[in-house]
Amino acid sequence: MHATKSHLTQRQTRRFIEQAMDKTLEGGKRPYLIPEVAAELRICNSAAYAAVKRGEIPSFSVGRSKRVPHNYKEIMAQSAVQMAE
Repeated sequence: MHATKSHLTQRQTRRFIEQAMDKTLEGGKRPYLIPEVAAELRICNSAAYAAVKRGEIPSFSVGRSKRVPHNYKEIMAQSAVQMAE
């Protein structure tokens, strides 16, 4: 079986991180922790961490921890559309 990957390029990732941080600072919304994303997506924490590691869930580092931008669902949808084209 051949699975398609939905990895973002470094440029896209940087742009999304910048946008997420701008929105976080402007809107007062903080980025999600990975367990919060897991709960929202109704998957286990280890599956969410694995998806972040594979690049399927966009994330950025804050020190040694990972954060997920508040608009991660939009980012994932954009990535899926780009992969379909």
